[in-house]
Amino acid sequence: MDTLRSYWEDRFEKQPGLTAVGIKKLGKAYNYWLYRFQGFVFDSLISEKFLPLQAQKVLDLGAGTGFFSKKWIQHGAKSVVVTDISDRAIATLLLNLSGVKGHQLDIAQEWPAELKNKSFDVVSAMAVLFHLKEDEQYIHALRSINQSLQMGGTFIFSENLLYSGERVLEHMKCRERVWILKQLQESGFEILCIRPIAFFLNAPGSLQTSCYTFFWKATVAPCVILPFWGHMIGALYFMLDRWLWKRIARTPSSYVLCCRKMRELPT
Repeated sequence: MDTLRSYWEDRFEKQPGLTAVGIKKLGKAYNYWLYRFQGFVFDSLISEKFLPLQAQKVLDLGAGTGFFSKKWIQHGAKSVVVTDISDRAIATLLLNLSGVKGHQLDIAQEWPAELKNKSFDVVSAMAVLFHLKEDEQYIHALRSINQSLQMGGTFIFSENLLYSGERVLEHMKCRERVWILKQLQESGFEILCIRPIAFFLNAPGSLQTSCYTFFWKATVAPCVILPFWGHMIGALYFMLDRWLWKRIARTPSSYVLCCRKMRELPT
């Protein structure tokens, strides 16, 4: 079993609920508010028609706990297929989500033919692609996503979009905004919108400065030992992030990108 797969198997075994896919050190209460805001952004993108309402067929990559899979179902998706690198995650998803189909899948490797048949209306990959540390893996995943979508289909994913340079951590790589946008274009996608998916609720992503990073870590550090602080600071940041989301297009944290497949790639 490779390192990334082992990492996620271990997280899903030891961490409950959204803590398995969120910021694990900050606990259940804080992650509740983090994902509540991401759900607000998702609903807003549907209401603004960047995402299709009642999509016929959705492929949710790196579905994890199924947070966004449930969102697709709530918004009327006719068929949802979930994938994850973790066998444990897939087993739980199939147990908890009625009617979905599931595949254990490392998106950096070769995909099964049934997922590359250009039949999906939507592919979502929330907090997934930055876990691919090799650029070749990232490009391979984008090309596979193109091959899974029908022409004109929608691809939604979240990224950090650094303004300059890159940052490599143990299980992720934050890439430069210009590089990511270039790879999307070369993989046959048109960008429909780029919107913040967090301001203060998530860790600094696009803006890497020592002062802001210190400030953010200092405000959330008590969550590690004081669960009630997770509710307090999480609720505060949730209200602040909602207010900022309607007014500011840039964020020190992370973004969600909605794209449309505009061309087929040569095989």
